[in-house]
Amino acid sequence: MAQGIEVTKGAMTNTASRLAEKGYIAVRPDPNNGRGKLARLTPAGRAARNRAVSRLGRALAPLAATLPDPELHAALLTLRRARG
Repeated sequence: MAQGIEVTKGAMTNTASRLAEKGYIAVRPDPNNGRGKLARLTPAGRAARNRAVSRLGRALAPLAATLPDPELHAALLTLRRARG
C-alpha cells in the first residue's frame, strides 16, 4: 500500500494503525508473508471513502465545468503521467 500511495512504509504503518483504531479498516496477518499484513475496508471505512469521493467530486465540478471534455481528458492524462 505504501508504494501505491507514494509514502514510506513507516508512514503507511502509522496511517493504517490510526484507520484501524477508528474502525475504518480491519488488519490481519498475511498468511503468505509472515512480515506482511492484509487490510480491508470495514463498512464504516467504505462509508467514509464514499463521503470523501462525493465531496471531492463536488469540489472539482466547477473546475471540470470550465474545460471542454477533450481538454479535461488531456489534463487528467497529464496528471496520471506525472504521478508515475
